[in-house]
Amino acid sequence: MLVLALPIAHARPMRAIQKDLAKLERKYEEQKDPVHQAKALAKLLPIEVDAAAMRIKAGEVEEGIARLERYRDAAEQLYQALLATGRNPVKKPDGFLQLQIGLRETVRRLRDVADLVPYAQRDAVEAVRADLETLNVKLLQQLFPPPKPKPPKKKGGP
Repeated sequence: MLVLALPIAHARPMRAIQKDLAKLERKYEEQKDPVHQAKALAKLLPIEVDAAAMRIKAGEVEEGIARLERYRDAAEQLYQALLATGRNPVKKPDGFLQLQIGLRETVRRLRDVADLVPYAQRDAVEAVRADLETLNVKLLQQLFPPPKPKPPKKKGGP
C-alpha cells in the first residue's frame, strides 16, 4: 500500500488558510518595531506560499506570483530595517533569527510551487525563490559568522 505524505499546511482547506493569513497580515501590519515585524513575517511567509500555491492551482497564476513577489519585497525591506536598527545579529539575534527560519521554510515550499506554474511563467517563481535564498544565506552568514583566525604563535623564546 502506497501512502503519500503531504505537509499539513497543504491539506488544510483554503478557508482556514485565508483566516490564518488575515490574522497574521494584521499582526504584521500592526507592528512598528522591525524585530516584532520579523517575528510576524516569519510565520506569515510559509502560509502565504501555501495560499499562492492554491491560487495557482485554481488558475490564478498571475495573482499567485504577484503575492509571492510582494512578500519577497517585504522580506527584503524588513531585512534592511533590521540592519538599520544597528543590532548585532550574533549578540541579539531576535528578528534576524526568526526571519531566517521563516525564509528557510518559504524557500523549501517555493520549490514545490514552481512545479505548479506553467513553464512559461516559472521564471518569475524561480526568481522569487532565488532572491529569498540569497537573503537567507546573508542572514545565516550574519547570525553564524566564521570564527576569527587566531594569531600565529611566535616561534622561539624571548
